[in-house]
Amino acid sequence: MAMGNMPPSAMKEFLMRQKVVLIIDDDKEFIEELQDALLSSGIVAVVVDEGYDTVSAARKIQPDAILIDYRLRKGDGLAVARKLRAAPDTARIPIVLMSGYFGRSDTLRPAYTTCVDACLSKPFNQRDVVMTIGTVLTSRGHLNK
Repeated sequence: MAMGNMPPSAMKEFLMRQKVVLIIDDDKEFIEELQDALLSSGIVAVVVDEGYDTVSAARKIQPDAILIDYRLRKGDGLAVARKLRAAPDTARIPIVLMSGYFGRSDTLRPAYTTCVDACLSKPFNQRDVVMTIGTVLTSRGHLNK
């Protein structure tokens, strides 16, 4: 579901009934596969283009969790995570950083452990992403929202 395809009141009512994950990634094919995997597990994925103000989108949507790609065409996923953590309205939303770089080096570890709740190494399967989302929601007390 792309943001803006339904009236704001209808979107808010629909999203309140579902677990909602905000996805910030620039790989359209990956996003489609991820959306399908999440939807088949009962999780609604709302995609925000990396050029959009992600903090404003997160404030408006108030997702249960946020999935951010580490390497974005227009920037750095860690920088996005830091902005979300710095904003009072989004600071407590669980953040999962996704990347194909985690298994290659531990040099990223200090940077991401301070601003994200979990990391997923690409490629990952549906079970991995759903379990990770469940873990961060449980640890942040969002599971029964």
